[in-house]
Amino acid sequence: MTYSIVAGDVVAHKNIVITLLERNLDNPSSARFSWIYENHPAGPPLFSLLYHEESGVFVGTGVLFPRTMLIKRRPVTAYVAGDFVVDQGHRSLSTAKMLIKAAVAQCRKMDPCIILAVPNSKSGPVILRSGFKILASSPVMVNPLRTGDYLHRILGQRILANLLAAPLDAAFRLRSVYYSNYGGNQFKHEILNHFDERFSAFWGSIDKAFCFIGHRENRYLNWRLGECPSCHNQIFTLLHGSNEAVLGYVSYSISKERVMVTDLAFDGEWKHFQILMSRFCAHQTRLGMESITLSFVCSDTLIRQLKKTGFIARGGLKQVMYCPSSEQIDVPGCLVAGDWYLSPADNDV
Repeated sequence: MTYSIVAGDVVAHKNIVITLLERNLDNPSSARFSWIYENHPAGPPLFSLLYHEESGVFVGTGVLFPRTMLIKRRPVTAYVAGDFVVDQGHRSLSTAKMLIKAAVAQCRKMDPCIILAVPNSKSGPVILRSGFKILASSPVMVNPLRTGDYLHRILGQRILANLLAAPLDAAFRLRSVYYSNYGGNQFKHEILNHFDERFSAFWGSIDKAFCFIGHRENRYLNWRLGECPSCHNQIFTLLHGSNEAVLGYVSYSISKERVMVTDLAFDGEWKHFQILMSRFCAHQTRLGMESITLSFVCSDTLIRQLKKTGFIARGGLKQVMYCPSSEQIDVPGCLVAGDWYLSPADNDV
C-alpha cells in the first residue's frame, strides 16, 4: 500500500479530522475540536494527514498543539504531540513513523523549537525510533486521605483493612485540623473558578524560579483549565494574608470522591509550597475525599517535597519524551538543577 503526507489546514480539513478522531478515539466531540483546534490562545495547531493513495482516503493524522516553554528562563516555541491516530487496517510501524517524522520536520523549520510527547506503552518505542529522546520519568504520586480501599488492595482482606483504616483515618482528620491553618494568619487561601488579575504579578515570579517549565499566564490557563469541554476544575489559591499577593495555587478536578491535580505553581519558595499543599490536602480531607492523585513529570526535589505532605509513589512511571529542532536547546542540562516540572496542563486533552 502507498501513502503520502498532506499538510493539514484547520479550516479546509475540519470534517476530515473530526471523522478520523471519531473513528479512533473515545468520545471525541466537535466542542473539543472548536476548543483546542480553532480557539487555542497560541494559535492553530500544526498537523499532517496520512493519505492512502489506492483508496483516495485520509486514514490518519498527527497533530502538534502549540505551547510556549521556558528553558533556562527564556521562551522557546514548543509543541505537544497529540491526536496521533491511524485507522484500523492501516496501522503499522511505517505509517506511524511517517506521521512522526512529518511532525519533526515541521518543528525543525521553526528552529529553535521543541516537541514534547507523553506516549503510552505502545507508542513509546515507535517515538523513540523516530528521533525522540526520553526527557524524564516520574512515578504517579498519591495521597490517600481515606485508607480503607487502599489497604484492601494491599492486604486483600476487607475486614482487616477496615479495622486498620479506622485509626489511620481518624489521625488524618486530626492532621487536617492542624494543617488547615498551617503557616498562621499571615497566609490565607481561597477557592476560585478562574485566574483573575491578582495572578498577573505571580507569573513573573514563576518565570524566574524555574529552569524548565511551561509558560503560564491568565489567558492560557483560563482557556486550558476553565474552557475545556470535559474539564471541571477549581483553583485552590494560597495568598499573602495582608496584601493578597498570590503565592501559589493547585488546580484540580473531582470524580467519585477522588481528587486529580491538573496543575500547580508556586513562587519558588519551598516554604510556600509546603503551606500550599498542606492546606490543600487538609481541605480535601475535611470534604471527605478519598485520595489526591498528582500525575506530573518532575524533579526528585519536588517528589521529596510532596512526600513531606503525605504523598506516596504509586507503581508505574509517567514518561515524557522530547525532540529538539537542534542541539541549541539544552534541556538535559536544565534538568540537573532540579527546578523543573511538567503538569497535565502542559499536555493536550
